[in-house]
Amino acid sequence: MNIIKTEGIIIRSQDYLESSKIVTCYTKDYGKVALIAKGARRPKSKFGGAIDLLHQVQLVYYLKENRELQTLSQADIFKSFHYFSSDISRFSLALAAAEIVNQLEMKEHPNPQLYSYFVETLTSIEKANNPELILYQFVWRWLETSGFRPKLRRCLKCGQFPANETVRFKFSLGGYYCSNCKFGTEGVIKISIECIHLILELRDSTPIQLVDKRIEDAILSEVKYIIWRFLQHHVEGIKELKALRFLKKISRPNENRVGAV
Repeated sequence: MNIIKTEGIIIRSQDYLESSKIVTCYTKDYGKVALIAKGARRPKSKFGGAIDLLHQVQLVYYLKENRELQTLSQADIFKSFHYFSSDISRFSLALAAAEIVNQLEMKEHPNPQLYSYFVETLTSIEKANNPELILYQFVWRWLETSGFRPKLRRCLKCGQFPANETVRFKFSLGGYYCSNCKFGTEGVIKISIECIHLILELRDSTPIQLVDKRIEDAILSEVKYIIWRFLQHHVEGIKELKALRFLKKISRPNENRVGAV
């Protein structure tokens, strides 16, 4: 049995038996790990609120090989995102990012680059003028780092950057056709060139660089639709994100954006 010390973000939590919790933590050095926090639900638990959702923590746990659930020994808050407690929309978007990590990352598969990007994403969701945009960027960057990099600079057929206002995006190919080129209609959707420009900006920017950015609702809706459809097309078994489903319920009743989850 080894003693592991690392840092991570709590991405899932559930009660276990009468007094304990099982938490999933995405760690900097070991990837996604499942931990049992014995006695965490007791009033005087040594864990306190350290293992609440989205807390970034310094933790110690006992690693036993070939065991699905490891035992958490110690957890101390390294950073908490205070704004999430007073803004349910931002909290839901941050939880959606955590759900993506939980669904798509394999257990004990370290990815320090993704971990750093996840931390930066949560920080930016807390501060951004348009926190939705930060979430969509996180999904897009995950797709790219996982080998699903789209072809967005030029038309798939003629190789030219389109001058027209719209293009036809094909999900299976991860790219688009300009209005001058012929193509099949299956799996193709018409989108604006502004949508392509914004997706390129998401790809080439950091979350911090997007904190002050403002975007029209119509363009944001297109980007949202393309990103989720692209994710569903290329990642088998992706489930609906509970946090976004909840966010939709508390949104304005008359909200009707393209591709809403």
